[in-house]
Order: sequence, then C-alpha cells, then structure tokens
Amino acid sequence: MENERNISKFINNDIFISLFTCNKDFLNFCIKKICGEVHIEIDYNDLLVTYNTIPINRINEKFKQVDIVASNKENVINIEANNVISKTTRKKNVGYLMKMYSEDTDKGDDYDPDKIFLQINFDNGNNKNFGFLTSASILTMEKHPVVDNFYLVFLDIEKCYKKLYNNTEKIKYATKMERWGAILYCGINDIELISQLLGDDLLTMEEKEKFIVKFKD
Repeated sequence: MENERNISKFINNDIFISLFTCNKDFLNFCIKKICGEVHIEIDYNDLLVTYNTIPINRINEKFKQVDIVASNKENVINIEANNVISKTTRKKNVGYLMKMYSEDTDKGDDYDPDKIFLQINFDNGNNKNFGFLTSASILTMEKHPVVDNFYLVFLDIEKCYKKLYNNTEKIKYATKMERWGAILYCGINDIELISQLLGDDLLTMEEKEKFIVKFKD
C-alpha cells in the first residue's frame, strides 16, 4: 500500500479533468458535497465550466494554468488536482485563487463583497495538521476572518484511501465523499477495490462500467 502514492492514477491532471468532462454530475456532486461538509453556501445554478486543455508536451505552460474553473455571477470555483504536495504547490494554488479574486473586478466597477471565491484541492496526501477534509480562509493572527468570501478546501485522498483500504465494513458506512476520495487515490492494482467503493449508488451501472474501462486504459 505504501507504493500506491507513486501510481495513483486519477490524480493525474488530464485523467482527473476527464472525470469531470465525461460526467456532468460529478462536478456538481463534488462541489455540493464538499461545500456542504465545510458549511460553505454556494449557488450551483448556471455554472460555466472551463478546463485546462493544454497538452502535456507543453508542460511548463500547462502547469501555469488552473485545472478547472466553474463560475457564475455568484461564485468562482477553482478545482485542482495535486499529485505532489509541497510549499511551492500551495503557493501556486493560492496564487491562482488570489489572481481570480483580484481580477474579478474591473477598474471602476463596484466590488461585490458577497461573491464567493473557492478553491477545492484534491491532494495526494497533504500534512499531519490536516484532516481528510479541511477548510481555510484569510484570518488575523487572532483567527478572526479578514474577508468572508475567500475559501480554500483540501480533500486528502490518501487519508480516504488508507481509511477504507481492505475494510469492507468501513466502506459500508463511509460517506460518498470519502469513497470518491479513496477512488481518486487508487492505483493500477485496485480494480476490485474501486468496484467496492463505487457500490451501486455513486454511478449508474453504465457509468460504472465506463469508469472502470477508463481506469484500465
């Protein structure tokens, strides 16, 4: 199991993005479930979604762009897949959201203090101070909010996987978000586990078959 981090398949950027492009409900599910877990209210209507389509052979250019952005008049939601966690990764991702936050208002326009800016990070492990799902914002040293419309959320897929790996009983009672987190961490030898984690309620039978075929590719 220790080697799974090196071969976790779905956290690869292009494969990760394809999960959202091939299944429209997956984006809404992830946003709704994660925001609900950390008590962030989001308007899910009329989200315009853009994806990072820069090919991997232009890697320097590709990694300067966000993975996924879903936005409407009320929200800007950035979704990132982080295969390697480091201070540079954190700085880069916070920079993405800061840039969107600052560029949203054109010169002369009134700033909308209620518009939510949210980044959801799917992390291939993060650090011991985070739980499997952790939220953050901009706070004073006394931990009072500086703004109330800027959020970062971190889902640790490694923790989800380790909690549910080889444990049918825990899978039975796990939340859908924990199961999806574990699935995203799965490696090439985890086909049977993926089938268990998907169960019969995460995807339709047709979607489940397509999902497993994609994983085997």
